[in-house]
Amino acid sequence: MNESGGIVELLRSAKPLIFENTEAEWRYSIKGTCFMARFGFRYFAITAKHCLRNWAHASVRVRLNPGTLEFLPVKALILPKDDGEDFSDLAFFEIEPGLLPPAVLRSTHFLDLTHHDERCLSREEILAVVGYPSERNSVDYDKFVINTEGYSVDGRYDGRLRSSIVPQYASTTWPGLKI
Repeated sequence: MNESGGIVELLRSAKPLIFENTEAEWRYSIKGTCFMARFGFRYFAITAKHCLRNWAHASVRVRLNPGTLEFLPVKALILPKDDGEDFSDLAFFEIEPGLLPPAVLRSTHFLDLTHHDERCLSREEILAVVGYPSERNSVDYDKFVINTEGYSVDGRYDGRLRSSIVPQYASTTWPGLKI
């Protein structure tokens, strides 16, 4: 995969995390980001577990295409055991592939993680993060439209972080990531 192809795939896989509310007047809320991934023949929307706080898990809605209210069918929620480590702050919503057209399953919306363990980061490799901050997204209830605005930031990998303590407000250049 070339450098720009990987970033384009990442951008396509990031989606806003939408919740369906019980109030008819305020039907949807946006809180956080998820990304779409494929592992073998299983499909997932993956987000940070903390994005689900104070929300009913059954209210999560994920859409592939902006401007539509067509949501993916969620089959199950998988929550790793929380042991206080950052990497366990994950939630996996498994998508029901049998209810989707084959073209959707083959689409570039899903990052293919099937062979992720065969890949290593090399120095100076470009890393990118994509997100949909809640403050920049809204629902226009008069037009019944969900407005989303994503952001991305990238940097170059400079090796493992040399400190286990990351400052609350990191500068634009710190060991482990150059922005």
